[in-house]
Amino acid sequence: MQDPQFMLHNCHLEFPEQFGDRDPQLRLLHRQTFIYQPPLIEKLPKNIPGIYTIAGGRQIGKTTLLKQWMRFMFNKL
Repeated sequence: MQDPQFMLHNCHLEFPEQFGDRDPQLRLLHRQTFIYQPPLIEKLPKNIPGIYTIAGGRQIGKTTLLKQWMRFMFNKL
């Protein structure tokens, strides 16, 4: 069983099609004037199972990139 305090950040499990609207960081991002969507999102694997590593410095957007990718993938379903 998952701790309820983490469910806010795992809304993709219960409602994948509403992930972009329910995730707190993506909602905040959507309200910004300028939103950068990296071209890397379209190059990330779509149907290749595996474990992937995203590396980089602190506060450069690794989590945001992954959340944008998840939203991109859920919208493609």
